[in-house]
Amino acid sequence: MSSKTFHTLHDFVRHGMNIHLTCDNPPCPHTAILDAFMVCQWARLWRWPMAIEADVMRHFRCSKCGARRPHPRPTEQAVTLLNFFPDERGWKRLQQRMRG
Repeated sequence: MSSKTFHTLHDFVRHGMNIHLTCDNPPCPHTAILDAFMVCQWARLWRWPMAIEADVMRHFRCSKCGARRPHPRPTEQAVTLLNFFPDERGWKRLQQRMRG
């Protein structure tokens, strides 16, 4: 039996898991589940580092209280933030804008 390790965004995608984010602010109980593939695409387009431990989490914040660096963990639950990323047309516009 092998254990799965999650050190980068690619690890979440490779194992078919979503990202369960929990707010770092103790009084705030907010949690959200993001599609790992979409987060990976978003990070790639913005050229963010892919390491979970420190780098990429600084770009996320709680949508309720504004706290930075949520705690990520893998989950198989369904995505709860459906409107976080753009639709297909928005992805194409973003790619064109980022290319120059």
